[in-house]
Amino acid sequence: MDDKKVIKYLNLTHPDFVKSLQDWSKIYFPKESKNLQNKASSGRHFIEVSSFIGDVLSFHMEDRFKNSNLKTATDPRAVVNLSEAHGYKFRGPSAARGPESFYLEVPAKTGSLGNDQPNMDYAFNFKNVQLQNNNGIFFEALEDVDFSETNTSSSAECLVSKRDQSSGRPTHYVLKKNVEVMAGRTVTETFVIASYKPFREIQLANKNVLDVISVKDSEGNEWFEVDFLAQEAIFEGVKNNGSDSANVPYMLKIKTVPRRFVKKVDPVTGQTRLIFGSGKGTEIGDSVVPDVSMLALDLKGKLTFSPSSIDPQNFLKTRSLGLAPYETTLTIQVRTGGGRISNTGEGSLTNIVSRAAVFNSGLVVSDLNNTLGSFTARNLAPIEGGDEAEDIDTIKKHAAAFFAAQSRINTKEDYIARSLSIPSKFGNVFRVYPVNNCDRNGGVQLYVLAKNKAGQVVAPSLDFKKNLRIYLSFFTRMGQGLDIIDGKIINIGIEYSILVESGMNKSKVKFETLLKVKEYFNINKWQLNQPIVIDEIFCLIKNTLGVVSIPELKVTNKNNEMNGVTYSSFAYDVKTNTRNKIVFGVPDGIFEVKFPDSHDIKVSAI
Repeated sequence: MDDKKVIKYLNLTHPDFVKSLQDWSKIYFPKESKNLQNKASSGRHFIEVSSFIGDVLSFHMEDRFKNSNLKTATDPRAVVNLSEAHGYKFRGPSAARGPESFYLEVPAKTGSLGNDQPNMDYAFNFKNVQLQNNNGIFFEALEDVDFSETNTSSSAECLVSKRDQSSGRPTHYVLKKNVEVMAGRTVTETFVIASYKPFREIQLANKNVLDVISVKDSEGNEWFEVDFLAQEAIFEGVKNNGSDSANVPYMLKIKTVPRRFVKKVDPVTGQTRLIFGSGKGTEIGDSVVPDVSMLALDLKGKLTFSPSSIDPQNFLKTRSLGLAPYETTLTIQVRTGGGRISNTGEGSLTNIVSRAAVFNSGLVVSDLNNTLGSFTARNLAPIEGGDEAEDIDTIKKHAAAFFAAQSRINTKEDYIARSLSIPSKFGNVFRVYPVNNCDRNGGVQLYVLAKNKAGQVVAPSLDFKKNLRIYLSFFTRMGQGLDIIDGKIINIGIEYSILVESGMNKSKVKFETLLKVKEYFNINKWQLNQPIVIDEIFCLIKNTLGVVSIPELKVTNKNNEMNGVTYSSFAYDVKTNTRNKIVFGVPDGIFEVKFPDSHDIKVSAI
């Protein structure tokens, strides 16, 4: 018999181990293995114990191997760690978030021209506003409720609330301000940091942390959250005081943040850790990289040398991965809460539980108290978005999708999606159409249309284009050219006539067709470079009950000032650009029926 022992390493269960050890003993130790069938024998005891150990080790091996792959992993912490390696961050539960309407009644006054107007001295600014819904869930306003910013010429933001009974003149006005609110409460935690430690981790005591609102040290420095420690800059919004501030409230700036941290949520405990950088510099101006002379190899005149070890700490103690706090006290403000329970129905968020009013001195006390007492709120639509933390399967799917996207702009669709994702406070993107301009840098021409505060389609302002350029620069490669160009608005009018079936109400049939045509030309359904298909309009009208035929249908261009109203200045020849009953536009243009209710859709009935 060959002295080489054959051992199998693929046993996975306890019975497999027992059988393998019994077979092995019978072959190589036939005399001693006679009593292995006796469960009380010492040999059987040895086999059972060895099989138990093998079974446990096999389980842990299999478990470790299974949790090393995102597709097969089942341990929540392993899934989160693997997802982060794909670039996706697990963030825990989410909170309901949406617009809240706030109201304030202010006294009236007589203007310089003798006209009645609201007294804006009583248009107070309310800070740190907290509300509570009917289920006891707390909400916070995400910005100041500043009524001094109210557009008093707009009936949507300023209305007469009370009049003098004898003269009929206004005595009070109600101002309206829409501010976004979010479920949750702000809490503060304090940590004393002693000696220097690279990549210091701080465990927050509160669970279900939605946002880290601020992190400040005892020296007055602010620390900022980033996606990864090597990220040296973030976006910052600065209030826009320019002429287009109504449409672009904030200017986008890039802010360098040497003091930074990343947030990591434990999927099992629900607690949050803050992980800081490794740099030991104390000043913003400290060198990002260490002094090369301190790290150079000491050859001492020799031309040959042996490889020497390099202390990685020499590189870690720099600003390249952010600074580490030490010998200071950190004050951390976080917002906690969230979950599906935070979703609230329409009209259920009306109870204001706290606020701090800011106003000038010298006001009439009675009017001051009445104004403060009139501060109310109501959500005119459901506030939703609250959900529990993602389960394992959801995390895996999101991680795979995030890895494919890679937060980079490479395709036409990437430019469109990323442009539309810019926060609206930096400008409201309506439509985007990217075109490769074929220059040597692979530059792109980006045709853009925006929406103003009134919801009208307009060309983007200069400030808006500056914001969009800065925002997109974070996702495009260095040196890539980007030209942001105003899209063209092609204003059109529709004129058509219909033959109405005998016995049908002509006015009603006309109205029904008018509704269909208006809905067809709803600007929110149109894209840049989208043509008008005449037959589609014919079908909409023809399928209306009571319509026998459509003797005439005409599309006309409207530009500059016509009939007392102002249109786009872009002149367009509809007849020349119509082929096979399709009106073709221009690649950077969009068709718009600007005044569908008054001037631009005309119908006659026969």
